[in-house]
Amino acid sequence: MDFRGDDRAQALQVGAILLFGFLILGLSLYQATIVPNQNRGVEFNAYQDAASDLTELRNDVIAAASKDTTTGTNVRTGAAYPSRSVFINPPPPIGELRTTEPRNVTLENVTAVDGESANTELYVENAMAGRNYSTRDVRFTPDYNVFDGQPMVVTGQGAYRYTSDDGGQFLPMTGQTLLQGDQLNLVFIDGDLSAQGSTTTVTTEPVSASTRTVTITGDGSDITLRLGTPPGITAETWVNRTGERLNASNPRVLDVEPEGNRIRIVLDGSETYKLKLAKVEVREENDVSVVGDTTAEYVVTDSPATQTIQRGSRTELTVEVRDEFNNPVAGEQVTFTRDRGEFVLDDGTKTSTTTVTTNSEGKATVVYSATNGDDAIEAGSVTVDASIGGASYQTATFDIGVTDSGGGSSLNFGNLQVLSGVPGGPDSGDTGVVLDIRNSGTENINITGISINKTDHGAVQLAESNDTTEGRWNREVFINVNNTDPDTKEPDDGYYEDPDNELPFGTKAELSSGAGENATVGAGESGTIYLFEFEGTDEKGKDIKALSMDGHYLKLTIYYEVGGEQKSLTTTVFVF
Repeated sequence: MDFRGDDRAQALQVGAILLFGFLILGLSLYQATIVPNQNRGVEFNAYQDAASDLTELRNDVIAAASKDTTTGTNVRTGAAYPSRSVFINPPPPIGELRTTEPRNVTLENVTAVDGESANTELYVENAMAGRNYSTRDVRFTPDYNVFDGQPMVVTGQGAYRYTSDDGGQFLPMTGQTLLQGDQLNLVFIDGDLSAQGSTTTVTTEPVSASTRTVTITGDGSDITLRLGTPPGITAETWVNRTGERLNASNPRVLDVEPEGNRIRIVLDGSETYKLKLAKVEVREENDVSVVGDTTAEYVVTDSPATQTIQRGSRTELTVEVRDEFNNPVAGEQVTFTRDRGEFVLDDGTKTSTTTVTTNSEGKATVVYSATNGDDAIEAGSVTVDASIGGASYQTATFDIGVTDSGGGSSLNFGNLQVLSGVPGGPDSGDTGVVLDIRNSGTENINITGISINKTDHGAVQLAESNDTTEGRWNREVFINVNNTDPDTKEPDDGYYEDPDNELPFGTKAELSSGAGENATVGAGESGTIYLFEFEGTDEKGKDIKALSMDGHYLKLTIYYEVGGEQKSLTTTVFVF
């Protein structure tokens, strides 16, 4: 019998240990190399998604600035790794999205063109030119475990992605909207956004949407625009990356150069530019707003600043209050004063001064009456002031000429005059209006169109459906010249008729279109305009019904031709 040792079992154990070691080594290598590479791909895709989301956020800023709309966008600020049963993922990366410290934007050497209102010119020259407007940027700083993603930033003029650790180099992610042709757009961002997580929902809300455009030009020299750069981007880099492209793409740009930590853009001061300014707020979805409303800066006339009315008659005066971005401001107090006559309040009360709050469109309206109690004031000039403060551009002035006869809120006074308005109609409902007119000029007037702009009691349209019978109350508009038979169409009479459609307020009724004809009022002749039938919503704001015009007013525009020249007369008529 052989009792020598047997090592076969020991060899099996050693082999198992070696195999287990290779397994552990393979798993370790997979954990150390394959898992990070896979996670790098996940993080890269998340970074691309973040870039797309920030581009969409940039679009939200433009929409809020130009369309006055509030929007929300989800920005992917982190990454989600796939689940692993054996291997281990690092903690999910969480990026940061926040607003930066403010930087300044300054527009210098500008003035409003002569076509702008007097107060707009004063404001641009004395308060806007050289003013430092503050803006922030929205910066995304990723914090991935493997992929070296660089920060990205959204500004009021574009979106950028940094390409170096120090932020000195960048690539534009969107086209620039600063200057496009003659359109100069300045969008300012504000807010206190500071969010971390895998996804952040950002609300973009207009603070002052660019609903108004002011045309500007140089004040005798070239226009200078100075911009601070986003944090980490040098002025030299911005000029090289974006400024040179801006300079080459628009002949109005004379120079783009760095100036310390700001960019100096020089525009041709002999050209005109359509300036739009806007301010928007960015914040996390559930956060409350921290940006206050803009305040009143200046006031302009919205109805004609020069008018002529008859003694004892009334006219509607409207002003618009604007903020530092040239856009309307709601909820501001406007004080109206006059040197003669009085204001008529909604309840019929008459007063020498009144304060009106601007509506959602930034407008404040009063009714001025050329009366003193029950008596008409004497013919002559009247000044009405609308004020929001002590600066020269904070008072808008109306110059009203009061005459013994005739009138109408129009610079065309002296040719076509609207003398008076009374209610009327085929029955006792007074759902129509009768206007007496006169041609006080020396040439024939050819009336070509009429537009009803508004009333004070909810009427929205004229509607008359009789397309066969002539004369008054059978047409939406019928003009009877020289007070001939108003129920018969004479050669010089005119009318507008559309049996299939209503005539909405604000729509010009072309008398020569369809079944209509123009009216000819000879020099020194008179006539009568019949408007029928005024319709609007009922007390519940639902059903359309005929409305009485007795005791109300309407604002209308009459279009006419005299001596080969097209003219128009806009007037407010009180019907009583």
